[in-house]
Amino acid sequence: MFGLLSWLVGSSTGRAVALIGMAVAALGLGIAWAFYRGKETARLEAVTRSLETIRKRVATDEDLARLTPDQRRQRLRDAWSDG
Repeated sequence: MFGLLSWLVGSSTGRAVALIGMAVAALGLGIAWAFYRGKETARLEAVTRSLETIRKRVATDEDLARLTPDQRRQRLRDAWSDG
């Protein structure tokens, strides 16, 4: 282990290998970070769509609650006949 470390620090080839290794590690971390951010963005978009669907459903339920039973029947009849 110490032999490898002394080779990396002590020789120009070792330093080049260490530099390339650090560059590859940095690139890997950058790719992993971008992947994580993409997953978080997709999750946030899914939650936003769900909330919009719930808002629409609540608004529709409130509209239906304001109608009389006859108006509800008529609305249902119209919806089924449109088809």
